[in-house]
Amino acid sequence: LSIERLMDAGYRVHVLRAEAPLGVRRVRTLHRALTRDGRLVPEQLMKRTAEAAAKTMGVLHRDKVPLAGWAEIDTAHPSGVPVALAADPIWAAAFPTLVAANS
Repeated sequence: LSIERLMDAGYRVHVLRAEAPLGVRRVRTLHRALTRDGRLVPEQLMKRTAEAAAKTMGVLHRDKVPLAGWAEIDTAHPSGVPVALAADPIWAAAFPTLVAANS
């Protein structure tokens, strides 16, 4: 289902995009594969999905899609705590270590 179809059906849609450097994603997928489920994610897939997610968020902002909320989150912050890189006021309140807020 597309975001627009969900909104047309009466859902309030929030979009959160998690971000981490490729090296961090590589280590995380290897750790998960070795300790949990054996599933390795090819590096090219990690790159393509990260690029697609960033592009989608850009399109949502450019087209001013009326989301109920949104945030872009750094899941590899040195503090070990996810940090919002950008967020609407709703999600900015959920991240006390907010780096930048855009509404």
